[in-house]
Amino acid sequence: MFLFIFASERKINMNKFLYKLLYCIARLLSMLPFKVLFVLSDIVYFVAYYCVGYRREVVKTNLKNSFPDKHEAELKEIERKFYHNLCDYFFETIKLIDMSREKMLRHIEYENAEKIGDLLNEGRNVVLYLSHTFNWEWLVSMRLSFPNVSEKAVFGQIYHPLENEYFDKLFLHIRGIFGQVNIAMRDTLRVLVNYKRENRPFLIGFIADQVPVWQSIGGFTEFLRQDTAVFTGAEKIARKFDAVVYYGDMIKVGRGHYKMVLSEITDSCKKYDEFDLTRLYFSRLEKSINDSPASWLWSHRRWKRTREGYAKYVERGNLKKNIDEKGVIR
Repeated sequence: MFLFIFASERKINMNKFLYKLLYCIARLLSMLPFKVLFVLSDIVYFVAYYCVGYRREVVKTNLKNSFPDKHEAELKEIERKFYHNLCDYFFETIKLIDMSREKMLRHIEYENAEKIGDLLNEGRNVVLYLSHTFNWEWLVSMRLSFPNVSEKAVFGQIYHPLENEYFDKLFLHIRGIFGQVNIAMRDTLRVLVNYKRENRPFLIGFIADQVPVWQSIGGFTEFLRQDTAVFTGAEKIARKFDAVVYYGDMIKVGRGHYKMVLSEITDSCKKYDEFDLTRLYFSRLEKSINDSPASWLWSHRRWKRTREGYAKYVERGNLKKNIDEKGVIR
């Protein structure tokens, strides 16, 4: 028993040490000017792309399947630009640790934010559809663009914990730097219900383009010319809280400079049938990707869930579920 307690304490101490070491390295890097960080980014790009070949087969396959009409040279150019953006993303995210509020707003602009501020002051809730478009981590600064919104209003994002606990802890720290709330996916409903009881209007961002686990698939829709398993959680939350639904289009203006264009999808979810809002989101996201294909995260295996695989999952679990003619799972 004593050895077990000793080993557990030793592991905890080691974990604390590794996190502090990781944070110190990130803190030191964040103090470097952007020019130096982008030189480091170029070096990492060369190693990741040409030497290591980080997930190049996944990226290549995703691009080829999504853009079957593009020539090989075009796909290659998108691939190279994507890896440049990916490396910039890493160093830009670390830079958040050292960014003041004033400096942050010199590097990111929020377009059409005024109406959302008015909605929050009126007590309306806002669900914001987001995506893994570079640099999505900078959206932790959104609260800064609403200086006239009541302090009661909550700005936050739904997140899925990273597999690496040290990186997860570091990213949670970074994502809360400017006062936004991080809500674990599994706690979403409980937390938002509490905000409603407290009469606290919220703007909550959902990065809804991840690969859902089998039990979280809400339906299938066509996205980038491929049958795609999707989450419907954001739509369900929007309907439950009668939220105004917005789409956020992140545009990379230059290295270290972004513009987030906020556009309304609907001010009343009741106007749409079930699953329509999810389809509208993926339609808008597809347009954003077509406008700037190198800005989306191509290195994740987005299309590994299929209808056939889902049917087998249902059969194995003896579940009473099926996919209707609209692609919705019931």
